[in-house]
Amino acid sequence: MSSVVEEGQAESLTLGQQLKTAREQAKLSLADIERTLHVAMNTLQSIENDSIDQSINPLFTKGYIKSYAGLLGLDKEYVLSLYAQQYSDDVSVKKMQTFSNRTKLKEHNSYLNYVSWIIVLLLGATTVGWWYQQETTGESRPASTQSPSSNDEQLNLLQDPALPIDSEDKQSSVPVTQALFTFSQDCWIKVTDASNDIIAIGIKKQGTSLTLSGIAPFEVSLGAPNAVAITYLGNQLDITPYINGQTARFSVPLEK
Repeated sequence: MSSVVEEGQAESLTLGQQLKTAREQAKLSLADIERTLHVAMNTLQSIENDSIDQSINPLFTKGYIKSYAGLLGLDKEYVLSLYAQQYSDDVSVKKMQTFSNRTKLKEHNSYLNYVSWIIVLLLGATTVGWWYQQETTGESRPASTQSPSSNDEQLNLLQDPALPIDSEDKQSSVPVTQALFTFSQDCWIKVTDASNDIIAIGIKKQGTSLTLSGIAPFEVSLGAPNAVAITYLGNQLDITPYINGQTARFSVPLEK
């Protein structure tokens, strides 16, 4: 199969026009070219319309054009020179850009991996710290907006067998009572008296006891109520009905 485009006419035609003219002279359709070369129809149309997609690697485009020209009996080198004149043919730049993009993507992925590991390590450290704190305290904290910080719970156990009363008149008119708390395990405790004074707060250790003096009734919150025995006015108190899981809240004397 051969096609001849007159020299004078060829010089005035673009790459796409020369290929199209040669194809028509050979009485071939684009479908014929597509079946023979196995090149997509839209690619062949873009070549003939001189609207080649510049985002396609020039190596592929030149391969299509070379095969197309060979099928039509045109000078392949001449056709490729037309392509070079009409289109920016800088393969090395595209290769460098592709390599640069891959390098940037690799650096970006490395950065994301690094950040991900940092987050995992921080979460792990936080979890271990929380677990260690729970093991150290040995019980859950009661749900109260007035719960002290962990440092205060360890250090600020407020107890005073003779808390001052506002005035001498109050001291003589309001009776001060005592309650004895005995702890078989570590336990968080908070006690306020009728004057809303906090007379005990913090963690009491296993095997210790605490005698509280104040104005009854006492409002008591416990973090491990099963580990506490309470004696009030010489009587052992049964706080079982007030236990809710790992906490208990009640008044002393107990409400009847």
